[in-house]
Amino acid sequence: MEEVFIDHLAQLYWQGYGEAFREDNPDAFYQQLAEFNNTYKTPKYAVSNPLFNGTGSSAIRPCKHSRHGKRGGNTGDLFAK
Repeated sequence: MEEVFIDHLAQLYWQGYGEAFREDNPDAFYQQLAEFNNTYKTPKYAVSNPLFNGTGSSAIRPCKHSRHGKRGGNTGDLFAK
C-alpha cells in the first residue's frame, strides 16, 4: 500500500515527491500513510465475501417468477372480465 500512496502523491504533486517526502520527514510520511490506509483500504467483507460486488447490493439476483410476467405483477386477474 506504500507504493500506491507514493503513486498517489506523485499524481497530486510531482514525480518523486513521495520518495523525497519519506526521506525528508519520515514521521509525517508514515502518519499520512496510516491515514491513507484507513481511508482507502478495502473492507474485509468486500474481499472475503464472494457475493459482494461492491455496489451495495448482492451479486445474486432473485429470479423472476413466471406468474409476474410482462404485466409487472399478478394484477391481471383483477381486471379480467
